[in-house]
Amino acid sequence: MNSGMRKLLAVGSAVAILAVVALKSGALNFLALDGNTGDDAVGAVIIHYGLFCLGIAFVTARRSQGAAVALAVGTLLAVVCLEVLLRVFTLLPERTLPKEQWLRSRKYHHVALSNEKMFAGYVSGEPIIVSTNEDGLRSQYSRSDYLRYSRRITILGDSFTFGFRVAEENSLPHKLENILRDSLRSDDVAVLNAGLTSHSPRTEIQVYEGKVRAYRPNVVVLCLDATDFGDDITYSREAATLGDSCFVTADELPHRPLPSSVLRLALPLLTYPLDLIKSHFFPDSEFTSPKTKYYQFGLDIDGVHETNRFFIYRHPLKSTLSYFESTLHNINTIAEYVRRDSSRFVLILLPRFQHWSTRECLHNWEGSMYNVEEPFQFEYLKFFDAKKDSLPYPVFNLLPAFQATDEFPLVFDTDPHLNERGNAFVAKALAHYLIEKKLVP
Repeated sequence: MNSGMRKLLAVGSAVAILAVVALKSGALNFLALDGNTGDDAVGAVIIHYGLFCLGIAFVTARRSQGAAVALAVGTLLAVVCLEVLLRVFTLLPERTLPKEQWLRSRKYHHVALSNEKMFAGYVSGEPIIVSTNEDGLRSQYSRSDYLRYSRRITILGDSFTFGFRVAEENSLPHKLENILRDSLRSDDVAVLNAGLTSHSPRTEIQVYEGKVRAYRPNVVVLCLDATDFGDDITYSREAATLGDSCFVTADELPHRPLPSSVLRLALPLLTYPLDLIKSHFFPDSEFTSPKTKYYQFGLDIDGVHETNRFFIYRHPLKSTLSYFESTLHNINTIAEYVRRDSSRFVLILLPRFQHWSTRECLHNWEGSMYNVEEPFQFEYLKFFDAKKDSLPYPVFNLLPAFQATDEFPLVFDTDPHLNERGNAFVAKALAHYLIEKKLVP
């Protein structure tokens, strides 16, 4: 390396060191719109400095063909090794995996990316990875793999079924499969997770017809949550103008993530300076403007304008009955499709934590939407309990099981979804019920 290159390297190194020191000290926070440049800025400096050093090395090595080839091969091998490490050990998942995302769909309202592994945040320091099959279901089974089993159970539902904030192996469907296999002393049992966040019986009609039916399950379980009635109202409104099989939205083409983990790690850091410039000089451009709010709710009932799906907790049955009946109609539609396919249908009633304990979820992020002791929060459970003897399928209310247990906690401290213990608790109760009622073939 000649003296000119050495001086250039020294200057570049000094600039990089000063930039990192300035960023870590907060001296450059004024450059960021939120007042904090963060680790992305430091990463951007490091990766640009690395490319700068690599460029100098190539310029220096170009005089020798052997040295240039060796440097190119060494660089390629280093990138390949890094790619393998990132994929095999799932290192830095928040940067090397695509973020969990749903796509709008005219048929299903919203769906997950198919055949993808996505990062869904950290819980207690552990990364939550969501892996989907060819139908966008959070399942370890492809359609052909699932059909190899004789005892095939599918669970429909929303985020409680999907396994929000828990690893796949700790989700309700996965736990149920393990418990059934142990109880029946057979590995010839497969449980398919057909749940998706914010789905409800209105959308699950399409999910069963368009996806689940092809898996030919022997038993279809539908988990009903307190938010399903509000979601059914919203989705029915969206479907009203286009017919029962369509929702008022265009199919959203999947934004395919970059194929390389190294590129997914490096590209945002490479483009960080450009993104910073865009945010400063083009704040209202398509690059930085927020997307349209995905979910909104509004309903006038008893002279009150309700703005969230927990309105059923605050109004008597005479006011909410029509909404319960409407959701029951959607459930009956699914049950009839299942019956026509010569399968068994089971409805599971999922209570929320406030139905059995006020000690749970003390820092609930939904706390502004409802109180823990609303006057009519049990009405939807009572409605289905009163209906179950007249329905052509079994209805299993999990509330007594929750009220009788000493297990604690069963939900997260800041979120009402079931934690790992809660998913296992529901899976155990459901497995016992399915076996006792001879619903497992």
